[in-house]
Amino acid sequence: VTLAVSPHLEVVGDATQKLEIAELREGVALFRVKARDGAAAQLGSATLDFTASLSDKGSTKSAKLATDTSVRPATPHATVVTVGSFKGSIEVPVQRDLHDAFARREAAVSPLPLVAAAGLSAYLADYPHLCTEQLVSAAIPALVLGKRPEFAPIGGAKKGRGLDEVIRVLRTRQNAEGGFGLWAASVQPDEFASVHAIQLLLEARERGEPVPQDMVQLGLDYLQQLAASPAKDLYRARTRAQAAYLLTRQGVVTTAMLTSLRETLDAKYPKKWQDDLVAVWLAASYQLLKQESLAAQLIAPPAEQLVKRGQPFAYVDYYDPLIRDAATLYVLSRHFPARAKTLPAESMIAMMKPVADNRFNTLSAAWTILALDAYAANVGAGTLGKMSIAEIDARGQAKALALPDNLVPRVAFSPGMARLRFGSDGDLTGYYAITESGFDRAPPKSELKNGVEIIREYVDDKGNPLKSIRIGDEVVVRVRLRAVDRDFVPNLAIVDLLPGGFEPVLQTQSAPREGESAAAPSNPLGTRGNWNMEYADIREDRVVFYGSANRNTAEFSYRIKATNAGQFTVPPAYAESMYERGVQARSTAGVLKVEKAAR
Repeated sequence: VTLAVSPHLEVVGDATQKLEIAELREGVALFRVKARDGAAAQLGSATLDFTASLSDKGSTKSAKLATDTSVRPATPHATVVTVGSFKGSIEVPVQRDLHDAFARREAAVSPLPLVAAAGLSAYLADYPHLCTEQLVSAAIPALVLGKRPEFAPIGGAKKGRGLDEVIRVLRTRQNAEGGFGLWAASVQPDEFASVHAIQLLLEARERGEPVPQDMVQLGLDYLQQLAASPAKDLYRARTRAQAAYLLTRQGVVTTAMLTSLRETLDAKYPKKWQDDLVAVWLAASYQLLKQESLAAQLIAPPAEQLVKRGQPFAYVDYYDPLIRDAATLYVLSRHFPARAKTLPAESMIAMMKPVADNRFNTLSAAWTILALDAYAANVGAGTLGKMSIAEIDARGQAKALALPDNLVPRVAFSPGMARLRFGSDGDLTGYYAITESGFDRAPPKSELKNGVEIIREYVDDKGNPLKSIRIGDEVVVRVRLRAVDRDFVPNLAIVDLLPGGFEPVLQTQSAPREGESAAAPSNPLGTRGNWNMEYADIREDRVVFYGSANRNTAEFSYRIKATNAGQFTVPPAYAESMYERGVQARSTAGVLKVEKAAR
């Protein structure tokens, strides 16, 4: 019996074994196989080809059998975007050492900040979590940039989520009143996610995309109810102002709604709301209603915010400075084009600083793409100069890259590069973007605590750490988390990558233990503990949990089962705020050995 493997694997020991098998009996050949590591590592579907041959009286008889197995790294797929501005030239280090398989390395340079859309669209295309806001935001690049040839995928790269796919999911999340739930249709829809989803439908329809009329009409009916309802706080007032703006765009006379909303704002937030995004939505609505003097008065303070630097950055309730500035630029470019054309270059640099500081999220990325597209269409491309990109290896050898002739030249750069050099002629301000997407070669060796802490252990039913595991054993995965240096962290995603050779144990319902809340029948993992999990996504090689954390340690557990013998890398467990990307945690990695079951 001979085993031949694809380049993903190597056979440990003899690849050919001899068996003596009596008539009507069976024989077993055991082979040890190892996934290649380091520079020789290859990811994806690996093939094992078995050939059994028998020499009998001068003739040879044989049989063949092939099977595939997945080879994957002990790190999650991630996208890192580096964005900045320069004059003359600048050298920017390449940050990651990626497996070549499934890797994407792109660089872009332009005299317009639209270059940031290249990296942000890649970030949205690869984003792994898909609540309604994130699902809608992920559809923005294909919708907005699809008609710009400079943003065509390089080398067959992933385009992102198509509008048809997103609409199919959104239909399952829209309730009878027209609102959308955050993860599924709900009697109590999420107000902000609903407005965000309806804006996508309207943007798509305006661009000539086929959009189901029944979904749009239901959505507009919901906006009518929402915009006319009272606002309890500034967050809800902002959402209602955006709803009124979308209705105004559809020709609805919203004067009464806008007046009522302004009275609420003047009464509750007399010195605060004029600088808020709520003023931008009101200004856009009044501009559409031809009340241009009032619109100009309202848009002036938010427009002035675009040129201010050093503003404190904080995220709360789908709102931060980048979301505010990007939506403001979108409205200025669309409804106040003369004012948008007079914006100084410093305003673009100030707005792009949170992107350069890696402080963007799915919502701000989507708004930034919408805003930059509208801005580029408004100002045109009359200031194009000569731009260049060169890749520099570890020895300092530079190689110029050939750039396409368009508004935002983008190009792939080679693996193993140390730096990239961007250049522009004269005093022209240039903008660059570097996208590094894929799997890191080496898993992190240390734990990380930045705003949140996570600890993941494998224990037995009594809570004791496991020393040995056999095939068929069930293991309790115990996860503990808490907020660090802050009282509360909302919108957490916990990604627990499973070791190779393990699978989750699914349950229909688990009985509660003393002091624990019962697991709901809709929870197929039967998780136990005191953590209030909002949603769980069970995938082939991981489980993703969503919820929040506070200073008190929360704990939950679920079960996995060993299905293969061998020595496996235990990936770290990750926790990350989905809207404050700097808030993240990582447990330590390890090694786990699974032994064959006793005969």
